[in-house]
Amino acid sequence: MKLQSELLKSYLAEALSQYLTEFPNDREQETESLAIKMLEEIKNILENSQLDDFEKVEEIFYVFYNRNIKVSGCHDCF
Repeated sequence: MKLQSELLKSYLAEALSQYLTEFPNDREQETESLAIKMLEEIKNILENSQLDDFEKVEEIFYVFYNRNIKVSGCHDCF
């Protein structure tokens, strides 16, 4: 379980990093603030012991989806 969480954190950090490099530098502060908020949300989701792994992944998906950030490669994502 711990290894899965660490791998998920690593994957999400990499995905977020790649996404943020596509923005122009003049929006750097705005995107950094958004990234910090998203990471805090993801951290809270991962630490929520009331959710099973599937629910955590689903909640993390919605962190991106609700901000119109496309997440591909997941067969259950719309």
